[in-house]
Parts: sequence; C-alpha cells; structure tokens
Amino acid sequence: MAADEKSVTGRTLPSARPGAVPNRLACWIPSLAWVKAYRLGWLPHDVVAGVTLSAVLVPAGMAYAEAAGMPAVSGLYAPLAALLAYALSGPSRILVPGQDSALVALIVATVTPLVHDGGAHTAMLAAALALLPSAICAGVGLLKLGFVADLLSTAIRHGYLNGIMLTIVLSQLPELLGFSVHSETFVQQVRELVGGVLAGRTNVAAMTIGVLSLAMILGCRRWASKAPGVLIAVAAATLATALLNLASSAGVAVVGTLPRGLSTPQVPLSSLHEWTVLSATAAAIALVSFTDVSMLSQTYGLRSGVPADRNQECVALGIANIAAALFQGFPVSASGSRTAVAEAAGAKTQGTGLVAALVVATLLPFLP
Repeated sequence: MAADEKSVTGRTLPSARPGAVPNRLACWIPSLAWVKAYRLGWLPHDVVAGVTLSAVLVPAGMAYAEAAGMPAVSGLYAPLAALLAYALSGPSRILVPGQDSALVALIVATVTPLVHDGGAHTAMLAAALALLPSAICAGVGLLKLGFVADLLSTAIRHGYLNGIMLTIVLSQLPELLGFSVHSETFVQQVRELVGGVLAGRTNVAAMTIGVLSLAMILGCRRWASKAPGVLIAVAAATLATALLNLASSAGVAVVGTLPRGLSTPQVPLSSLHEWTVLSATAAAIALVSFTDVSMLSQTYGLRSGVPADRNQECVALGIANIAAALFQGFPVSASGSRTAVAEAAGAKTQGTGLVAALVVATLLPFLP
C-alpha cells in the first residue's frame, strides 16, 4: 500500500493532507477554503478594499432604497446581510452582492400597487420579494442547472457585460451632474439626462465635487496605484460637503437623518394574494440575478485563474437573498459596480466583504 494511502474498512483511500479542508464540507461552505489558505499579507489589502467598498455601498444602497420607495436605511440592511451570507457561502474570492438598478425597477413596478399603509408595508413586501427568488436561485444551484449559462454565446456575454458598463455609467452621470433621472428605459434615461442638461438643471457644486473626485481616483490609479483612490475621494468629498455646508448653500443632495441601530431578524408575512402577485416578479428577478452572477463570476474567475462554480454561486445568491429578506432588506444580485470597486481597491478574498459589513454595522448605531 502506498505511503500516502490507508485502509479504512477494507477500502483504500488517499489520506488527507494535514490541515486540509474536507472536500465535501468545502463544497458547502466555500469560505473554509479561502480562510484556510489565507495569507497575512492579504489582510491590509482586504481591510483597505473593505473600507473603500463600504464608502461606496452606503450612499449607493440608500439611494437604491429610496428609488424603490423604501426607507433609506433598508439600503444598508440588505447589503450588510448579503455580504455576510455571501462571504460564508460564495465560491468567488471577490464577487460582491448588492442592489441592482434592474431589480429596483422590478421592485417598484410590483410592490407599489400593493402598498396600502406606507413604509413598513413596503419594506415587508420588498423583503418577501427577496425571499421568493432565493428559493429559485438556490434550487437552480442544488439541481446542478448552472450549466444553462454555458448556452449563452460569447457575443451575448460580451454584449451583456458592455450593457452593464453602459447602465452603470448612465446611472451615475445624473448624480455627477447633481440632478435625478426617473425614467426606466435606457433610451428614456438618455433623453431625460440630455434634457436636464439643456434645461440648466446641472448643479455646479455637485458637478465640481464629482469631477474632482473622479480626477483624484484616476490620479491615484496613474501615479499612486497603492493608494485607495476611491476611499480618499469619498472622504474628501464628505468633508468638503460638511465643512462648506454645501447642502444648504449650494443645494448638494445629502441623505439626511437615518434611524439608529441594527434591524432585528423577522420573517416577512404577506397575504396569499400578495405572495401570488409577487411570485411572477420573483421569477424575473431570479433570472436577472442568475445571469448577473453567472457572467460576473466567469469574468472574474478568468482573471483570477480560478474556475467559476456557477451552481454554488446560485446557492450562495439564494442564501444572500434569504439573509437580506430576514433583515428587512430587498432583493440583491451580483453587483458589477461594487465588485469592480473591490477589485480596483486590491481585494484578495471575501474578507473584503466582511470588513465592509463590519464598517456598515458599526456606523448604524452612530448615525445622527
């Protein structure tokens, strides 16, 4: 018998390496693999990337929540819970779950007609809408149906990723110029954006802050690649807005007062009619989320040299949505913009997501 084998009840099995994570357990809890292989030299990168990511997801999350007709703080509960859940169950080293503009449009179109008593009911319906697609996504993964993403041609994949890029750019341009765009389709958003500029809706102070922040990020990337450009830009913009009182003097939009403290877990409860109405949209959300996570995991898997496990990605996405639902959040998907921020900031593992979640959880009790 070979030295690296041992007999167990008459069967010959390879002996495990000392300290190795059992394959079966690592398949269900992928975090065990990266935790076991974690290098101390990665910690500064993950900490900086996590703080940078939190600086981006806090304002973006609240903006998405308000766009969906929910309390702004719900935009913090959802990514907080999703980041923790995905860090434990997600196979990708740097993929970041979060809200998506396409999902927000689906939430608004479905939830708004059902709301009858304001914010609390809206939050409950949105949480229910996160719970339903979680079952679909997890089912796809458990049934090993992730291969369906392979049926999409390379041209479709490239087109989808380019579409994500254009959507991200278009969604941020109005914020850069200091006004809001409320249209749903891409063409309508372009028209409203151009119309807003021609009508003189541009806020010079907001645009100046945005342009200088962008210049700072690009400058750090060009001349100081190790510096956290995004974090520096966000901190500088926040300080400038507060010290110069730009909210009052120049009309720069700020979030305002938010409730303090963390949400307590609770299962969303709805009537049978509401569950029925939500189920159709839940299927659409699951499809969008499945496509997002498949494309992005493959893209970042090719960059890192680690093959994407689409089945486990779907299971992890389902778990992330369950967590978001229990903490009064709303549906999340794989976030291309936040993943790009984490990658650019030097993220090495899902420790980045844990740091970002810790920052958000620390901020909540101290929000003014």
